[in-house]
Amino acid sequence: MARSRGLMEAVMRALDPRIHTCERKTKEAGRGAIGRGFESTMKIRALLLALTIFLGACASQQDKNLVEAAGDGDVERMRQLIDGGADVNTVALEWTPLTNAARKGRLGAIELLVASGADVNKGIAGLSPLFWAARDGHVAVVRFLLQKNAKLTFPDVNREKFLAEVKSFNDPELMKLVADQL
Repeated sequence: MARSRGLMEAVMRALDPRIHTCERKTKEAGRGAIGRGFESTMKIRALLLALTIFLGACASQQDKNLVEAAGDGDVERMRQLIDGGADVNTVALEWTPLTNAARKGRLGAIELLVASGADVNKGIAGLSPLFWAARDGHVAVVRFLLQKNAKLTFPDVNREKFLAEVKSFNDPELMKLVADQL
């Protein structure tokens, strides 16, 4: 039991670097909601932690602003937020800054994020930034991410539907870049 609990805690900490901060807040919220048996109920604890991370409840306003600025391609605002301590690998508003920029084709924002230490493979629900850029037809972003060793991941997405979406852009370079990753 202790071994599986330790493994569960290690997995949860690997999910997000903010897990230590989120854990305390989530435990406090969970105790009020479900009572004293909270620590012994690992499934409930894992669920609450996952929800906290997914919904960005522990993300600072600065981190949320970074995700929004990345999606808008507002590089100057992003610089200010990063200089002010915003986390380039945060999960807020259901996106990372990089996935939000990738899905909208904001190459300047992506270049700044990567230069500032963003993980080119950190996505949402297993969908990598490269997936979002390819799915939405942003060939320059796809090219850049591949140069930075990004991986194409989309575990729960229908492969044929994804390829059909990519083909719909009628861009031979995009198709070749994606096909080389499959």
